[in-house]
Amino acid sequence: MKIIRSIFLACCACAAVTFTSCIGNDEPTVLTKEQKAAAFQQIKGNYTGKLVYKNPTSTTASKLDSVDVKWEMLTDSTMRINNFPTAPLVKNITNKEISAALATLPPQALNCMIDIRKNDPLLFTVNPKPLEYNTTYEGKAHHLKILFYINISGSFGGYIPAQKRIQIQIVIASVFVDGKPKPELIKGYIPVVLDGKREK
Repeated sequence: MKIIRSIFLACCACAAVTFTSCIGNDEPTVLTKEQKAAAFQQIKGNYTGKLVYKNPTSTTASKLDSVDVKWEMLTDSTMRINNFPTAPLVKNITNKEISAALATLPPQALNCMIDIRKNDPLLFTVNPKPLEYNTTYEGKAHHLKILFYINISGSFGGYIPAQKRIQIQIVIASVFVDGKPKPELIKGYIPVVLDGKREK
């Protein structure tokens, strides 16, 4: 758990300092198409690692938990988390019936748009697309849509070449139930961190 906490804190710190300072200035450098293509060659491929999330019900001091996860860097503008679990939602949605319903559902693929913003160090923004679930609770069928924050400094990724390692942070933003926003279901800032290495 100490390792998980270190990963989580390191990524959050990077979001607040490194990423913002590198690409958050008034006149950010825009990479050319060729530069982005070259940078992508460093990160393309399949990755295996951990997905770390806040768990308010955890008995540990860090209040963090993790699950195994795999993802793919597909192109210089797309990536896919192959098995995004419901656990971060189950532990952070305030409605017990919805949480219980989500807990019965399998992991889903989460597609994300990325934009490589720097090549040294290699940093990229991450904009996840919504997750959608069909489930039943309170005796009725419901459609849930989970949205993530996009185009914010806290939704980003970075690559460590010496370790062939990627760290990514995305942030759960809101929940829609049957097409209607339900802001009361999400309390606070809920970051989710991926940390893993490229498969050989």
